[in-house]
Amino acid sequence: MSASEASIEQRIVQAGVECHTLVQAIHDQLKTDYIREQCSPLHPLAIVKTRMGRFFAFLSGSQDRPKLFANTVLIASFGGLHVMDGIVTYLGLTFAELAEVNPVLNYFAGLLGLGISITVLKLAILAAIIVIFTGRRTIGHRGTAVLALAVMFYSGVVINNVLLLAGL
Repeated sequence: MSASEASIEQRIVQAGVECHTLVQAIHDQLKTDYIREQCSPLHPLAIVKTRMGRFFAFLSGSQDRPKLFANTVLIASFGGLHVMDGIVTYLGLTFAELAEVNPVLNYFAGLLGLGISITVLKLAILAAIIVIFTGRRTIGHRGTAVLALAVMFYSGVVINNVLLLAGL
């Protein structure tokens, strides 16, 4: 073997060692990151992202289409009714001088003010709706029936509030 061939062979061996060292360092870093990710507690935003992912997976077709559509409409209606109730309640308590019968809202309105209290309580309710219905892959027949009853009941609440606001 000539001197130039020996030099080339040494360079190849050196390059192989450097490549192996680099691959080993990358492997060690990936392993450390994986262990850190698996052992660390979930950040609250990661929990929300996980639940939202379940929600969209739920909407993607884990149920038959008519039932999926009905449940989606019921969930959206329930959330929309809560938003409408918050708006009507704020208008009624601010401009029509109606009295609030909800002791929780009365308590928080005394602490934070009416607008902030209604907003915070309604956001908490909407978050609870998301948590309840994203924790499952499907909503069974009983769940659909309960959701429909809740929408009917809350429709009555909102209609009653609108009638009170209108002075009827």
